[in-house]
Amino acid sequence: MRHALRLMCQAAVAAMLLIASAKDAQSQNQIRGRIRDENSLPVSFAQVHMSPGDRRVVADRNGEFVLGSLQTGDYELTIRRIGYQPTQLNVHVTSDEGWIPITMTSIPRLLDSVRIRERGSLRYTALSPQCIHGSRSRGVRVSPEGLDRNTRVTDAGLVRARS
Repeated sequence: MRHALRLMCQAAVAAMLLIASAKDAQSQNQIRGRIRDENSLPVSFAQVHMSPGDRRVVADRNGEFVLGSLQTGDYELTIRRIGYQPTQLNVHVTSDEGWIPITMTSIPRLLDSVRIRERGSLRYTALSPQCIHGSRSRGVRVSPEGLDRNTRVTDAGLVRARS
């Protein structure tokens, strides 16, 4: 009787261990991705958000990331990086299926022009294209708009106080 009870206890423990290891094996699925731009260059340090589960990771400098310990199922990935349009991707996780290629589209970098106006005295101001950008060939223009009658703009683009 004791021997039968001992065998039943051992069988129960073995069954629990098998169930636990099967559950662990089932949750070892992962999503691995490589993020590239439209020119096939890596998009480094992009933010990857997975839902459901609200998990977040940051891609490495090669644009690669891994989300591990996932249950089998459907997930939505949202990938963001400054200078790129956000990308959304639906993924069905069944097992470790290798690297998922993800392509992000860059956003053109257009900046509004900036107008700088001086409202105070320009007596000691000398403003030149060299001071602003280090080169006259970059299209810097100095406008006499708003200058008082004691200042002038030279042909070289310098703002000088009249003596």
